[in-house]
Amino acid sequence: MKPSLYVYLVLVVVSNLFNLRFLPDLVYDSNESFILLMGIIALGFICFRPKRIIFKTSLTKKYIQYFEFVWITIGISIITCFLFWGQSPIQSFLTYRRLFSYLFLFTLLWISPSADEIIKGFKYYTYTFLVIAFCIWILHIPMTNVIYDANAEISMNNSIPGTTIILFYFYYLLMKLRERFSFKGLILVSCLMVYYVINQNRSLMFPCLFFYIYTLVYKVKFNFFLKSIIIISLSCVLSYNFELIGNLLNETRGQLDDDGYVRWTAIKYFLTDLSPNFICDIFGNGIISSISNPALWLRLYANMWNFNDVGWLGYYAFFGLLGIIAIFNIILRILFDRRSFSDVRMFLIHMLVPTIWCLWMPDTIVLFCLVVYIYLYRRTYVL
Repeated sequence: MKPSLYVYLVLVVVSNLFNLRFLPDLVYDSNESFILLMGIIALGFICFRPKRIIFKTSLTKKYIQYFEFVWITIGISIITCFLFWGQSPIQSFLTYRRLFSYLFLFTLLWISPSADEIIKGFKYYTYTFLVIAFCIWILHIPMTNVIYDANAEISMNNSIPGTTIILFYFYYLLMKLRERFSFKGLILVSCLMVYYVINQNRSLMFPCLFFYIYTLVYKVKFNFFLKSIIIISLSCVLSYNFELIGNLLNETRGQLDDDGYVRWTAIKYFLTDLSPNFICDIFGNGIISSISNPALWLRLYANMWNFNDVGWLGYYAFFGLLGIIAIFNIILRILFDRRSFSDVRMFLIHMLVPTIWCLWMPDTIVLFCLVVYIYLYRRTYVL
């Protein structure tokens, strides 16, 4: 098996694209999908032999230590969850199963694929994703087990698993356009941008739109005539979708001014009311299961609060200030490294958007591990 194909299979599994109509048991975050993910991570150690020694470099050892700091904060949160919420270590072990996705980093270090091989895996996944999106939105074929209404508008059928994973390939295409302009790359990255506009997820769309416009207008080098055509075409597309984008902007302004908006209420609760003491503020409350504390979950659902909706603030509620420091230590070190490539930089800047990233789910953890590995590989073999 080629490393690129292996990365592709991991992305398909972790993105839940196996949650198709003919596989109804592999629902999102189910035990079956978790077992499948652990199986394919273990498969990497079985099918591949280490070809390089990237895991022996001083830089890689340093970042493994940074990840160890992350895992230590996760382990401490299990203790606080036991002391202050009464959740047994066994229940925490079951509840924390998503975080075993971090093992994928060791699989990558074992296989040591090149950055180009990983990019190929992203490319195969992106093509698969766009085919599924085309079938659902254009052909109106109910391929996935998400909410689907054949009579609804396209915007009502936008729940395609794995949307976040194509972000990195989007930024990689923008970087390649900066290096060398090609119509093929422009068309593909524009298709992804159109998808994010139609998807209407503001945390995804607006950062992508900013980097898309900035790259094409200021960074891509080609003749003035072609640039004028692209700018005019882009203006026409944005004008055509002006009502959609305008409605999203108006909705955002209204929510910013609305003190009773459910997300602000949730943020206030997770920041000020959830933790029973300052120890949990520092070390986190842990991932509290609905079995261990059904009263908490009844309260969250009764108020329509969701940890995923508040992104990093939800991560803070789980793993505390120390957990945030551990993760941001990795992100900011790569961002401030002048030798980082622009695709990794754009992705990590987007990752700082507080309301999108829930780095306790398999898809975002695996994506994060891949991006960090690409950074380490380039620093070791490319720069």
